[in-house]
Amino acid sequence: MTLYATAHQASQFRLHVFQVLVFQTYARFLRWDRAGVVVSEKVTFSNSAIAELYWRYTLTDDTSRGQDTTVEELSQGDPIGEEARRALQVEDDAILYKISLGTKGKTYIIARGLYMVIGSPIGRSTRGFSVFCLETKKVGYLKDTWRILSKSLKPEHEIYQKLYHPGVNRIPQIDAASDMLDHSTKTHEVSNRPWVKMDSRKRQEFQIYIHYRIVFETVGYSLLSFRDVKEYVTAIRDAVEAHRDAYHLAKVLHGDISVDNILIDENGRGLLIDWDLSKDLDLQLDTQPSNYGTWRFKAFRLIKELREGEEETVSDYVDDLESFFYVLYWVALRYTKHGLTRQSLNEELYLLYDDYFLDHKGVPRSTACKRAHLTS
Repeated sequence: MTLYATAHQASQFRLHVFQVLVFQTYARFLRWDRAGVVVSEKVTFSNSAIAELYWRYTLTDDTSRGQDTTVEELSQGDPIGEEARRALQVEDDAILYKISLGTKGKTYIIARGLYMVIGSPIGRSTRGFSVFCLETKKVGYLKDTWRILSKSLKPEHEIYQKLYHPGVNRIPQIDAASDMLDHSTKTHEVSNRPWVKMDSRKRQEFQIYIHYRIVFETVGYSLLSFRDVKEYVTAIRDAVEAHRDAYHLAKVLHGDISVDNILIDENGRGLLIDWDLSKDLDLQLDTQPSNYGTWRFKAFRLIKELREGEEETVSDYVDDLESFFYVLYWVALRYTKHGLTRQSLNEELYLLYDDYFLDHKGVPRSTACKRAHLTS
């Protein structure tokens, strides 16, 4: 059912997903959003609730069913679509969509494949598209995500504005950004209701996610598209410099350095992107937990096993620099020539980047291999 929910949201533009899970003598109703899933009690087939569910579903509007109505498919032959196809350089049979950033502002055209990669039914569900702006007639890049509502996390465009002010370089320029209407998760609203059956030890405050879009003027390319070693090392160097200036000039700590967050521009230079998990140091809020970020590239001290009485560590500048090293080394191992055998390479990648164990609280922790690698 998790796989189906993931595929459903990956193949469509959705706010939430309903499922009916059918067993031999009963069924359960499920409602997924980016914060979690609500599951009903067993409903027997003799119960009228099943028929009532489908009846109510037919009476609801598209938004209540979970459809994102800010996205509209363009019909074949639409003159707007033909102009966008040429600008985006997509095939004649590619599906085009008109997408907005709320009730006001610019309108964009995007093209997408049959399946938009999302690895989980919950979480930020970030995906990106090349876009054609109907007003400016320019091509840009749109990031569609579900941002975490938190005192320590600003909307990404506000972070970029703070970075622009002192002149931080090697970051993309924004065209537009906005939260999407009233698109927010609802799982938290029922998580603490008295009728909810949940192990008291697992009862928690669910994250609230808000649907958010940001459009950039700059279109970058994956770090893994580098043409030679010099270009990929240069791109990482540029990202390190952007990170340094952001920290010292704008008082912003990125906090999520990974291979996906460094791009190469059309001139072969690096861009540091995805500042949505960054920390505004002027707020003096040490509330960014260590479970933010990308596991493979996290600093060891953020994912090490805790001693009795030891608290979770909050990331700092040095942790991000360690993450840059892991990115540099990972790309070198995966995509450049070296002297390791295939077996040695697989062992190195697994032990340093993917190996973990669960502590007594069920939290994934790094083995000592990452620490040993740093001190060797």
